[in-house]
Amino acid sequence: SNTAESIAKRARQTQVLGLAATGKMEEAMLGFEEEMKGVRLRSPNATVDFAIAVATQAQMTNDFRAAGAVFERLSRAFFLSPYVRSLSENRLYRLELATQPAPKLGADDFDGKPVDIKSYEGKVLLIDFWATNCPPCIEEFPALKQLYADYHDKGLEIVGISLDEQRETVDQFQEAWKLPWRMTMSSADGGATRARYRARTIPTMYLVDQKGKIVRVDVRGKNLRRSVETLLKAE
Repeated sequence: SNTAESIAKRARQTQVLGLAATGKMEEAMLGFEEEMKGVRLRSPNATVDFAIAVATQAQMTNDFRAAGAVFERLSRAFFLSPYVRSLSENRLYRLELATQPAPKLGADDFDGKPVDIKSYEGKVLLIDFWATNCPPCIEEFPALKQLYADYHDKGLEIVGISLDEQRETVDQFQEAWKLPWRMTMSSADGGATRARYRARTIPTMYLVDQKGKIVRVDVRGKNLRRSVETLLKAE
């Protein structure tokens, strides 16, 4: 019966994600609510992944309120779990920046040139807070390199902000991984940019449109690619 139960659960989750992807957020949230009943007794990991997927689909239809509601509900379901509470709080905190003008970028890049948010107007900009000791950050790089290769000529820029302590570490990493985009150190402005972007935890990623407005928060993989494509076509 466990197998049947898990198949039914997957089917329900797929349905919820389908509703969210087509902008039927009210119905999706009802389904999400159903899924959240009784989850407290289980390990939160699978539920966290599901919640992130639902919130991402909400963002893809620009429903940031629904994306926030997902994390509020997740936090309530696992109120005894410091991990889930902190993850939900951080996601909510970052989502508040969605639709806002992107905050100032403070530090100089590795060539000693200032990184100015205003200089990216007319471009699509991805801001990536990361570190060499953050496996989920590094898992993202093959897809980001491909995205950059495909769309840099069409107007995509990436700025990496490393939370590493040593510039040498990042230089070596960038050399080995052949990361072609601009890189800065969070420590170069005493963490001020990190604070403005609410990047308490990493990976943290923001996609900024051609008018300098944040349009996606922590959206990755295929959804990030689709968002970039949509923005570049809109020009």
